[in-house]
Amino acid sequence: MRVRTAPSVVACATACLLAGCVPSTTPAPASTATTSAATSTASVPPTATPTAVPEPTAAPEPEPEDPAQPTPATPGDAASVLDVVVTFSGWNDLSGAVEVGAYVPVVEDDGTCTLTLTGGSGTPTATSDGIPDASSTSCGSLTLPGSAVPSGTWTATVTYASSTSTGSSDPVTVEVP
Repeated sequence: MRVRTAPSVVACATACLLAGCVPSTTPAPASTATTSAATSTASVPPTATPTAVPEPTAAPEPEPEDPAQPTPATPGDAASVLDVVVTFSGWNDLSGAVEVGAYVPVVEDDGTCTLTLTGGSGTPTATSDGIPDASSTSCGSLTLPGSAVPSGTWTATVTYASSTSTGSSDPVTVEVP
């Protein structure tokens, strides 16, 4: 005897088989079975949670000025009185001259440095323009030739003057052979 299957039964069976091949819109449940195979240790980094930054409640206090740091001169201000710093002084045998180096702790481009020697006969002087750099104004090397400075003990002083600043060094002793 031969069994005839109805076309509707075949259609229904085909539909059931194909239903397993069509992607589902609902996620499959996570598997809870464990295996003896190695498991991955990759982790998902946590997401950053934004936090509120507090608003400042008052204006910050101004920093106190560092007295060792030079300040740029401002035209129109009353003349600032500065200390002129002597960096070297003495008789140079090679050049046959008195040489004195100095600087002022302010950045300016219109200053003049003057070396004055006292204590012997006369008061020889040498002058140079101030040379501004990043943190000071250099007087460079102020030089008086030996022909202008007779032998003896001299007191050297460097003065500085600009449109906004003035100053003088402490005196230093120079021996001329």
